[in-house]
Amino acid sequence: MQVNFLVCGAQKSGTTALDHALRQHPNICMSTPKETHFFDDDAQFESQSKTNQPDYTHYHPHFKPTPSQTILGESTPIYMYWNNCIQRIHTYNPAMKLIIILRNPIERAYSHWNMETARGNEFEPFLDAIKREQNLGIGTNTNQSRITSYLDRGNYAKQLTHIWSIFPKHQTHILKTESLRDHPSQTMSSIFKFLDLPNAPIQTDHLFAHPYPEPMTKEIFAHLADHFTPSIQHLESLLNWDCSQWLSPSKPSNLGPDSSKK
Repeated sequence: MQVNFLVCGAQKSGTTALDHALRQHPNICMSTPKETHFFDDDAQFESQSKTNQPDYTHYHPHFKPTPSQTILGESTPIYMYWNNCIQRIHTYNPAMKLIIILRNPIERAYSHWNMETARGNEFEPFLDAIKREQNLGIGTNTNQSRITSYLDRGNYAKQLTHIWSIFPKHQTHILKTESLRDHPSQTMSSIFKFLDLPNAPIQTDHLFAHPYPEPMTKEIFAHLADHFTPSIQHLESLLNWDCSQWLSPSKPSNLGPDSSKK
């Protein structure tokens, strides 16, 4: 048994909706639970480093395929972001296919903050929280945070460059949140093709509705647009995308696409 593909990010970008859609394909077995957090378990890998032989017996029981389910996959959004995950994944399966869904990093940051606030992990107002993150230098060198990485997780170009230093580009499939939300059938068809599977009907409409208590202000949106502009422009050059709409402060979103965790 070996896992064939991962939805490895980005958090708060629609990974729950994507996971739900993937589970509807008759030939795909997805993990239980959705997020196994196997490859970001630093303590586990550090304890195994002495033998240099990872123990995958804690990973494979999450998958229980039926005879018709020929490929295995899981969705843990932190894999794209967390140090050492991509190398660990490559060690496990060099042929692993990686699916990455990216949301406007400005809206992603606000969705992330709302989630952590609702969980009782964050008590600062949004603007104060992102300024604190900047002051602490989250994202510099190896300084990461599982909880308060509101800005750092949105630096997609940096993360993709790292992934492509380990995996070839043809083993990655990258899409926008808008594509899955607005064109689910076409988007899933392209994913099934990437996975070398026949097409299958899916349903995702009901998963894109998660209102926030308050919308992001235009002033904060503009502050984050200024912060993210270089990273977004870098991403555009890497993927040949047009992300100019992400930087428009006219209609900051009041909806989060899913309830994905970490």
